[in-house]
Amino acid sequence: MNGGSQFWMIYFVAFADPSDGQEPLEPFVGKEVISSPSEAELSAFLRGGYLAEIVCGSESDAENARRAVEAEVLRR
Repeated sequence: MNGGSQFWMIYFVAFADPSDGQEPLEPFVGKEVISSPSEAELSAFLRGGYLAEIVCGSESDAENARRAVEAEVLRR
């Protein structure tokens, strides 16, 4: 990868299960660096979310992708 390029997962967390005694959760779209695209789906799941996209690039690239996903899924 070029300098500054990393793999980023963009993930969407929609809700917490109230039957588990969890507090209600405000839906959000997050981003996080990952080591390999093959781990992205499991990583998103472990954070209580769903994988929306994998981005290879800088943090700025990942933030732009996160905002685009957020606009689509949250319709802000």
